[in-house]
Amino acid sequence: MDISLKSHIIIDFDETIATLTIDWTEWYLGIFNIIKSFEPTFSTTLTSKNIHTTQNEMFEKYGKPLKTNVDSFVKSFENEQGKTYSPITGTIELVSSVYSQNKTLYVWSNNDTSTIIPILKSLEIFEMFETIVGREMVNYIKPNPQGFSDLINKNDLPKHLFLMVGNNYSDKNAALASGIDYLDVTKI
Repeated sequence: MDISLKSHIIIDFDETIATLTIDWTEWYLGIFNIIKSFEPTFSTTLTSKNIHTTQNEMFEKYGKPLKTNVDSFVKSFENEQGKTYSPITGTIELVSSVYSQNKTLYVWSNNDTSTIIPILKSLEIFEMFETIVGREMVNYIKPNPQGFSDLINKNDLPKHLFLMVGNNYSDKNAALASGIDYLDVTKI
């Protein structure tokens, strides 16, 4: 893929720009327990392959009350646990490079912006991003394409100008559902 043909680059955060040093086991349990409080018969084992789609299915079913509870838990959990991280040098170099080429950069993440913004500032790349979309800003998280749709519609630009850079199935599937190209961070 020729990145030079893309003028708008959307980048995932955790494990794409930086890897949060968190034991996610407690996070999975917390999400499970919140969902179970809304649906007592819920028994799905949450894994990295279904955690995001399962949340979206439950948000669809139980609406804003569930979404608010989950987002509040995620924000609290990340603020307590997500203070340390490892930067991903290749992505940070990509950000600097495309920014110097006057391309427009965005972050869209399933993390809370209260986690994302301080780390972007500490990496000295915060100012390079036009918009940062965290989970609390959308009704549905990736792989649902709502965040992409919001960015694309806001700019009223053709989809072929956008590229999503990410690291997992949620990023890739959200890009595909949005009709925009995808670049796996491991290929940078």
